[in-house]
Amino acid sequence: TTDLKVRDHPEVGAYVPGLTEAPCSEISDVKSLLDFGTKKRVTAVTNMNAGSSRSHAVFTIMVNRLEGERPTGKNKDERKSLQAKINLIDLAGSERTSKAQTEQERLKEGCA
Repeated sequence: TTDLKVRDHPEVGAYVPGLTEAPCSEISDVKSLLDFGTKKRVTAVTNMNAGSSRSHAVFTIMVNRLEGERPTGKNKDERKSLQAKINLIDLAGSERTSKAQTEQERLKEGCA
């Protein structure tokens, strides 16, 4: 597995260098990508949670809604565009270590 680093940019927000975008035209495409990412996540048992995340996860959804008729031929696209960006973020080990009673490897995972 590749060690990916989550970064925060003052203008674009959370991002991971080196990742690519996957354009989706159907909700099933989005669900498929979310399922793929979920399967890659690492979880472990703590005293607070039977499936505590031990790896960070960032899933960004960028929506672009176009209003109006699609231009034909080489006509300029003059449709109005409404854009939104949603970041779904799960940070590993975000529960309190004293309550979760995480030790050794579990504690190291939450601090990575």
